Amino acid sequence: MDNKDAELLGLLGGGLAAAGVHYTRTQDHLDRRVDRADDRARDAQDAINRWLNSGTVARLLVASVQDVLGGIAIASPTPQTPTAIPSTAVVARPDLSGVSQATGNNWPPVLGTYDTEQRITSVGELTKLGLALTYEEVRTALLALIQPTQPSLLAKNQIFNAINALVSSLASRNASWADYKAAWDSFFQGTIPGYDPHTDPTKIPQASGFGANVAGVAPLAQSTDQVSRFRITAGGAAITASANPVFAVNFATSYTVAPPIVIPQSTPNHTWSIDGVTQTGFLVYLNTGNVAANTTQDLRILTLNGIRG
Repeated sequence: MDNKDAELLGLLGGGLAAAGVHYTRTQDHLDRRVDRADDRARDAQDAINRWLNSGTVARLLVASVQDVLGGIAIASPTPQTPTAIPSTAVVARPDLSGVSQATGNNWPPVLGTYDTEQRITSVGELTKLGLALTYEEVRTALLALIQPTQPSLLAKNQIFNAINALVSSLASRNASWADYKAAWDSFFQGTIPGYDPHTDPTKIPQASGFGANVAGVAPLAQSTDQVSRFRITAGGAAITASANPVFAVNFATSYTVAPPIVIPQSTPNHTWSIDGVTQTGFLVYLNTGNVAANTTQDLRILTLNGIRG
């Protein structure tokens, strides 16, 4: 072997040795990274197993809990895919009102059913409760119970006694919705300071008992028992005094103290009078003038509280 061959072998030997060292170091580094990845994977799997076996997940998988959560989830708007033209789809609020909706419950509640992937196949009774909790009036009513400071034991006892006694009283009765509506109206009318049902624009007196040639009599906007305006419409012939009484008025709310004092507003062309006044209404008479055929005439009437004799 000449010198050139010896030099070549020396170079190859050094290069292979260096490559071997580099390979060994690279493999060690890779092995350490794989070991660390395995450790992290085991730690993650252990954490997942602990989570899956925890009481939190166990409770979430109970059908009754899923029913309530499903009801709350119904109120979530459906995600919209971005489009050039906005979608017109809206989320309609389900109607949960009515006595049948409120009383059609059982104990224990009928549970929903779920498939192996926990997707709902039929809803449970508590789904309706979860959905109801998202409604504005329910949330408002619950928040209205909150006081500015923590209630004392006495206050909590009073709250309990008031609500519990109310429920007990109601449970022993057999009244209709209209009965309770009338009772609430009567209660508030008598207890709200300054409230007078005869000045309430939502309580409008009505006309009836039309005389001859009277096609119709309608109360105008903002009419009340106290100040009422009626539009009288004549039919195919004129309304004259021969049609008396032209019409009758029925108060929206009866006067309780005594029959009221009723005063019609006359004009240069028409004079009117009132008769037959009771606590529930009165009769309207035309004294002079007439309402021409197929025309209208407005009449304003002032009613004042009567004086007990």
